[in-house]
Amino acid sequence: MGRGCVEKYVTARELHWKRNGDDYSVRIETVNGQGTLSINGRTISFQILERSPHGMRVLIEGANYEIYIWREGRVCTVWCNSATYRLEQLEGGRAPHAAMNVAAGDVRTPMAGKVLRVEVQVNDSVAEHQTLVILESMKMETPVRATRSGRVSQILVQPDDVVDMGQLLAVIE
Repeated sequence: MGRGCVEKYVTARELHWKRNGDDYSVRIETVNGQGTLSINGRTISFQILERSPHGMRVLIEGANYEIYIWREGRVCTVWCNSATYRLEQLEGGRAPHAAMNVAAGDVRTPMAGKVLRVEVQVNDSVAEHQTLVILESMKMETPVRATRSGRVSQILVQPDDVVDMGQLLAVIE
């Protein structure tokens, strides 16, 4: 790469949520702190002004918003400028066998990102919801938790690996 060139990293995530009985398809694309949020066909531009461990301050269509996110399993609670939203993640177009694999002990990443830490080793016994892997995405750390109790039979990633949304990280028997 020549001098003066800036390498840009684009991250994109597709999410499928249910809120108050309505389904929402969301696509988030970011590059260098700027991005677009597409919700059911409507696209909104945003700029990330500041990040914190659990949230961020963003500029959306000229207005400042503070956004905090708490994720527990398939439920995500979003606090945005004093309004609270409870979202349930849907399978979102995955083939039926993908849902069966998750129930069988596959642990998949909920988003694209980079593996910061692997908290367990092969043959470790784990409890349901125990943290297995810590991902970094958009400068935020996200724990990926065990889908069930059991023994870790495979770990398919290591620190600094870049992973895609839905990628298999580990298997629990």
